Amino acid sequence: MSSQILQTELSNLIQESKRKYSDLKNAAEQSLNELKSLPSTSEAQIKADLIRRPHFVTPFILACQTRQSKLASIGVVCLQRLATSHAISPARLNDTLSALGDITGLNQDVQLKILQTLPALLHNYSDNLSGELLAHVLEVCATLQASKVAAVSNTAAATLQQLISSAFEKVLVEDGLQNALTVQTQVGGSTVDIGVAAHDALQILSDLCRAVEGEKLEFLHIKALPTNFVLELIESILINNIRLFLNHPEQMQLLQTRLLPLTVKHLSERHNFPPTLRVARILLVLLRNFMSLLQDECEMALGLLIHLLEPEASPEWKRVLCMEVFRSLHSEPSLIRLIFTLFDGTQGRKDIVKDHMTALFKIASESPSLIGVSHQSTVPQDASQTRSNTDDQITLEAGGVDGVIAAAVNSADESVTGISSQWSTVRTPYLELLDKSEPPPPPVSYIYSLVLNCLSALAEGLARFIIPLTVTESKSKRRKRIATNDREQGSNDLHRSDSTKSNGSESRRQTVPLNPLDLQEHPQRSAITSSAGIIESCWPVILTTCSIFFYAALDADFYHNLVRSFQKLTHVAGLLRQSAARDAFLSTLGKATLPVDDVTAHLPSTHAPEAKQSRNSDAGHEQSLAAHFDTPKASFEATRASLSTRNLLCLRALLNLGIALGPTLDQSAWSILLETLQNADLVINASATASGKQTPTIGNGEQAAQSGNDVPRANIGNEILAVSTAASKMFESTADYPDPSFQAILEALLGLLSAKGPGALPTALSPVKSANQHFANSRIQDDEINLVLDRTKELCEANIERLSVVGEDEDFAWITLNKNLKSIITSGTHHRTLRLKASGILNYVILQTMKHGWFEDDSRNTLQLRNLQSLQSQISSLYEHRDKLTSVDAEAHGQALDTLRVMLEQYGEAFTSGWDLIFELISSVFEKPETEQSETSFTRKSLSKARNFKARSPRLVRVAYTSLQLIASDFLTLLPPSCLLELVDSLSFFASQNQDFNISLTTTTFFWNVSDFLQSQVGTFSIEESMDTSISEESLASLTDDDDISTSRGALWLLLLLRIVDLTTDDRSGIRNSAIHTLLRILDAYGPQLTPKTWHLCLNRVLFVMMVDVQNKALEIESSADGGSDAVKEWIETSVVVIKGSADLIATFFDIIIQDPRFVNSWKRMLECFQALVRINNYGIKEAIFASTYDIVKHATSSEFTKEAIECAWLLWTNNHLAPEGAQLNLDEPNQDALIAYFRFFQQIYRLYRDELSKELVAQVLHHVRTAIYNAVVSRYSVDIDHQSTLQELVLDCIKTLCTDKDESQSDIVMCLADFSDAALTQWSTDRDKSRPSYVAFSKSAIDLLSWYIAEHGIKADIFSDGTLTTALQHLAHPITRKYEWRGKDREQLIWQKATTAAIKIIRVAVPYVESKYASSQKSLITSFWSTVIDITRGIISADGYDDFALSTSRIEADEDFDIDSFKTLIPLLIPSLGASNVPDSTRRDLACALFRSSLIYFPQRMDTPMETLLENPLHDLYKIRRGRTYDPSPTARSRIADVLIDTMFTLAEASSLSSTDESQNASRIAIARSILPYLILRSFLPLKSYIADQPLRGLLPQPAPAHRELVHILDRLFTLKSEPAAIPDAPCGIVSSPQSTSSPSSKNDKPGSRSTFHLAYSKHLGWVYPLVIKCVRVAGKQKGRGNNDVVVLHHLTRILDAVCDDEYEDEDVV
Repeated sequence: MSSQILQTELSNLIQESKRKYSDLKNAAEQSLNELKSLPSTSEAQIKADLIRRPHFVTPFILACQTRQSKLASIGVVCLQRLATSHAISPARLNDTLSALGDITGLNQDVQLKILQTLPALLHNYSDNLSGELLAHVLEVCATLQASKVAAVSNTAAATLQQLISSAFEKVLVEDGLQNALTVQTQVGGSTVDIGVAAHDALQILSDLCRAVEGEKLEFLHIKALPTNFVLELIESILINNIRLFLNHPEQMQLLQTRLLPLTVKHLSERHNFPPTLRVARILLVLLRNFMSLLQDECEMALGLLIHLLEPEASPEWKRVLCMEVFRSLHSEPSLIRLIFTLFDGTQGRKDIVKDHMTALFKIASESPSLIGVSHQSTVPQDASQTRSNTDDQITLEAGGVDGVIAAAVNSADESVTGISSQWSTVRTPYLELLDKSEPPPPPVSYIYSLVLNCLSALAEGLARFIIPLTVTESKSKRRKRIATNDREQGSNDLHRSDSTKSNGSESRRQTVPLNPLDLQEHPQRSAITSSAGIIESCWPVILTTCSIFFYAALDADFYHNLVRSFQKLTHVAGLLRQSAARDAFLSTLGKATLPVDDVTAHLPSTHAPEAKQSRNSDAGHEQSLAAHFDTPKASFEATRASLSTRNLLCLRALLNLGIALGPTLDQSAWSILLETLQNADLVINASATASGKQTPTIGNGEQAAQSGNDVPRANIGNEILAVSTAASKMFESTADYPDPSFQAILEALLGLLSAKGPGALPTALSPVKSANQHFANSRIQDDEINLVLDRTKELCEANIERLSVVGEDEDFAWITLNKNLKSIITSGTHHRTLRLKASGILNYVILQTMKHGWFEDDSRNTLQLRNLQSLQSQISSLYEHRDKLTSVDAEAHGQALDTLRVMLEQYGEAFTSGWDLIFELISSVFEKPETEQSETSFTRKSLSKARNFKARSPRLVRVAYTSLQLIASDFLTLLPPSCLLELVDSLSFFASQNQDFNISLTTTTFFWNVSDFLQSQVGTFSIEESMDTSISEESLASLTDDDDISTSRGALWLLLLLRIVDLTTDDRSGIRNSAIHTLLRILDAYGPQLTPKTWHLCLNRVLFVMMVDVQNKALEIESSADGGSDAVKEWIETSVVVIKGSADLIATFFDIIIQDPRFVNSWKRMLECFQALVRINNYGIKEAIFASTYDIVKHATSSEFTKEAIECAWLLWTNNHLAPEGAQLNLDEPNQDALIAYFRFFQQIYRLYRDELSKELVAQVLHHVRTAIYNAVVSRYSVDIDHQSTLQELVLDCIKTLCTDKDESQSDIVMCLADFSDAALTQWSTDRDKSRPSYVAFSKSAIDLLSWYIAEHGIKADIFSDGTLTTALQHLAHPITRKYEWRGKDREQLIWQKATTAAIKIIRVAVPYVESKYASSQKSLITSFWSTVIDITRGIISADGYDDFALSTSRIEADEDFDIDSFKTLIPLLIPSLGASNVPDSTRRDLACALFRSSLIYFPQRMDTPMETLLENPLHDLYKIRRGRTYDPSPTARSRIADVLIDTMFTLAEASSLSSTDESQNASRIAIARSILPYLILRSFLPLKSYIADQPLRGLLPQPAPAHRELVHILDRLFTLKSEPAAIPDAPCGIVSSPQSTSSPSSKNDKPGSRSTFHLAYSKHLGWVYPLVIKCVRVAGKQKGRGNNDVVVLHHLTRILDAVCDDEYEDEDVV
């Protein structure tokens, strides 16, 4: 407040009142002066100064009293400011209030300012305003409240309410003060002292009650107040001052005597809506806050409210008000419990709660058609929408979720209304409609929604109170505590102990929810009792009420709330252990879960008494329900029964109850719950089948897959997913159940199996109503069992830890589970899938219990035995009372064996017992013969043969084998000794079975593991002391039990070998071959540890037995089958494996084996077997035999092998040639490898038998060699051109060995090598098969060996007289003479070149050797020898046929060079030996012919003298000149060798006396010259005659270069030749040379070309040439005249003329 404002306002008053109101003016001036006189320090100071001046407010009071609007406005404003600032003196409060009262009739602004002033006065002067002053304040405010101006009236009403509230607040403040003023009043007939404020409050409330009842007011000076407003004031007072009423008995007395009776009276009477509404609100406040203090009055009021719910008792809006009151009461759960405690729980009082629940039931059952009660809950429909459905209804009619959750709405129900949040609720509750003068018509179904709200609130309240009381501790805390205990108790022990198990059991017991009724000392014990009493007394009527709504038309929200409420009520009943109520609630939920047909058909018989009890509690309830459900069902029965979303919602609630109440439920309760779940699954399956779709059952995805459904989870409705989650969670929660609770659910679940007998089939689920009913019923029964099995597995999964404990209590559940599942597994009436599923569940539980029981040392063995016995019992039960094995039995059997395999894989190393059961389980896949089944265990042990057992099926064999495989590979060390023989027998069984080849093949290798294990236990086998080669298997079996571990293990080892021997004659080649390899590997591995005697036992008792068995079988098969059949081939392959493997084994340990004195017998026995096998016409066996004997013999020495043993081996070799002469060769079957083995064996036998070989035996060997080489068949396209084949190399090695050792057989050896030297040519043909060798490299090597043998090794025997030497040279001449005729392939160095070189080397040695044999040899041999030599020479210098090969120039030149070198090397070896008298002239003539023929540059042409004529008579028609020709024939490509040969001929024609003085050599040379010269003259004439005939025709063309060189060369050699005079006849032309001079033919000083350089005695040949020379000179002269001046030819011609005519011409003159 500002003094300036007050001064301004006072100035205004002075200005306005100076004419009419002088007293006002004076008072204003006085107050202005006082104000101005006050020091202007602060507002607080001003306020303090003004409150001490009572007269300061006088001008403002006077201004109000003038009732002049302008003045009154200034006055009231200033009074308001002064009151607000607490600046009015308390002494002037009455005057101020009177002033305010005087102006209440002025304008609105003044009235509002008054209303602003009153609260400030009451607030700042609360201590002063009491009694009459307070009444005066209220009077002023009430006066304004009566204003017709709405703003003023409403403001005044609010201000009045504020003032009254402030008055009651003063009481609370006063109660906190000490020594406050008091006033006496009467309370309950006695006088009490109360404060002034309390007295004022009491009088105000009393007058308000009087105002409502229309009585005269005693304290308030108010003429009239609206009743509605008064009631609102009373409600406000009650709401805001609860504590005040509780602490002031006078106020409570007022409530008891005035207010509560007032409300009851008012409600019982017919009043309008506004007061009735406000009275109801007041009553609600009283009931909420003062019920325990006003029990009688509240009992009456509650009874009245319940009565007013009757349709006849009150109008609809009033019933709604009453229901809203009850809804509000239910919203406070403690109130309901209090009501039950005060009334229902008190003797002699009304059962308010029960009556209220009955009233709710009556409301619910008033009009079933109105709320759409039918056979099941549907979606509500708005009657104003003709045949128009909501989206929810469309969803339901269309089939629900994914075509599965569906329920058609009956056509008879299309007009129902139902309960929906759209039309069954109000936007504002009736209790809040304070602004309504008339009640709006309530929705017809609104009261039903209120009933649902009351039920929901009741359930919620009970649940919120009871459920927390049952929780002991959270699961996480419990687990943490258990883990802490485990660590404390297990600090010294790594595994759990019995105490740990007990703690685990104790922890499970602690998971059972507490029964709140057992909490005797709980502070809310009475509330707990009340809650239990509410359930116990009201559950029947609550059940019937909820049942009505379960089948009414509710929208989603209402239905969800209903289900949720019902679930909570059931939950509370279960926690309080009220089994009757709980089971009845569960049954009702179960009915709501299924369509009506399912409910009637599947209602468990155990529920009937409870349902009857619930209906007998109130006969009206049952009659009402009967009326509700007495609706036609024709249309429904024709439709497909299926689950709606609401059915699933109820099911989910039921499952949640199972989760929450599980530990408290007994078997009967679980039966209700589980059978409902089962029936729901059946309905879903039936719907899916009818719609052609697949829908998973309610459960997890794994169960759905096991049920054979493929529908992805993404396509399943959310409702099913929610139910699935709840079901899974329910079964998971059973893990924490105590044992009795778990047994209850297990028995209930498995009891569903026993209840599904042939006569207990459902009738409502099958949509087929025809002759197929039986089939449909059977299918439904299978579906039921299938679902029970799914749940059983889920239950077991959650309780694996429990089932893993072995004990008396725990075994009860295990036995129950096994018994029921086994009854399904072995049943012959159930479907195969059910039997297999039951088997799978049992096996799964077995495996999981093994996993959880892994660390339980104390009970591990017991657990293992229990599980193995369970498997054994399951398998054995399959074959009890079975005449024939079915596929289902076999598959179940296989599943059990699979379980055994997994057990071994994961926990096999922990098995310490039960191995006999394991082997029994494994061997269960074989059907034992009748004799075996009746024999004792010892007899079976000793006589068991694998082939006497027949496998039941291939799959069983495979499954069982995996377990045996694990044992044999990983767990041998764990087997007790008594089980080792069983292991061997089992391996033998599986190896011998013929169901699975791979298993048999793999099993044979496991014998090795067992053998290795036995060896590791014994070390060195010492078995020869206790057994010999004649011991039987029965004796060996008995020895396996010997006390001596060495003997027992040795006998078991030998028995194991014999089991392998049994497999070596198996019909399957792979099996027997693998068995052979395994046996050989075992003997090979332990060979070093075996003594010679042990080896003798193993050879004769095991190895040779195997060989004989295989031999006999192979011979039998070969004789009875076609040689090319697969069986024969396979047995041959097996024989090869046996032969090679046995020989390798003996060879490896030969040094040990041979030490036994009986070795010769063993050797002979083996060779006898080989001799029998070698008769088989197969190179593979033969190769194996000789290769094997080679491997053995190569280790032997002559001192170790007796002569008898060596002779046996020699006979094996010599009597069994692999490719005998005359045998028909199979070119498709190579024999080279066999022949290699054959000759390698010969090498070793020869090493030992060398000294015993005679010349005849050597000849036999060479015959075998030759036959083998020529009868060898190699693989197709093998190449032996560059390199020899292995056989060829080996044969030559053998021959070379004979060469060095057997000189007396040199002739035979040379003949053999000579035969081989040209084999490439003799064995070659154009159509040679690719499988035959080419012999090219072989012939070359044979040539080298032959050359070495004769030329280097030397001639050790007479090889000439028998023609061997000549024959060898003939064979060498063959490739030489045909070097360009043979068309075979060859590589450098060519075979003819090899032969040329070898021949020259041999001739070098042979010529002297033959010359030494002239005297003693026949002439024919000599002639033959030299003829062969001349053939070799002819072959060297000739090149017949080279044109046909189209050889390259370089190749021709290279060959020519080689021939030149060879010829130059050979000629000195022949001259002069060739001229000996022992050599006929014809031979020398052949040489001359060969030289002449090969020296020609140009071969005779068509018009020339034929070559044969020339060679036959070389000097015939010598001077006859042919006709000339203008074309030039092609010269030879070998011109250089031609020149060499020309020179050789000239050399051989030279006079021998000029170079030698030896008469014998001279005679030989003359003989050679005599043969050469005729052909030399002929050769010299040929170029001269060609020159004479052809050159004149060439004109200016020069002579061809080859012809020119040839002519010049001939002329030069003719001029220089000193021919043998005795060898050449006189010239026919009559020209003779001068007599021979004995002097030197020439002098070093003679001039070349001079007559003195020649001796006419040695130029006799020039006389023959002279006539042609003359003609040539003439031709040359003519050519010179034409300009073709050939100086060189002319020069040589003139030289010859000079020599003949003895004319001397200078060279330059000639030119």
